[in-house]
Amino acid sequence: MAENCCIAEQLEDAGLAKATAVDPMQEVQGLILAVMAERYKAKASRWREYLDFIPQDMTHMPMYWKEEELRELRGTAALDKMEGKVQVPADAPTQVRMRHSGANEGT
Repeated sequence: MAENCCIAEQLEDAGLAKATAVDPMQEVQGLILAVMAERYKAKASRWREYLDFIPQDMTHMPMYWKEEELRELRGTAALDKMEGKVQVPADAPTQVRMRHSGANEGT
């Protein structure tokens, strides 16, 4: 979306586009800005139908959960990624891997 939004050129110049971002977080920031710019355009946005589909309320997203709700994610790649411990989900330890390696110890 960021590559062909109404502020694509500015995002690229600022290093916030897929082609110019040095860090993955810069690309995420560019996407956030692109969504904000397109939402501002409202009905004039070529992305209007897509943006209308995105929920307005984001409380279902883990980043907005309370501590007790986040405990449900303990031991998952999702929580590790949210906490910045891993950049690639494949790098995250999982309960399956930990339990599997524990099962092999007794054999």
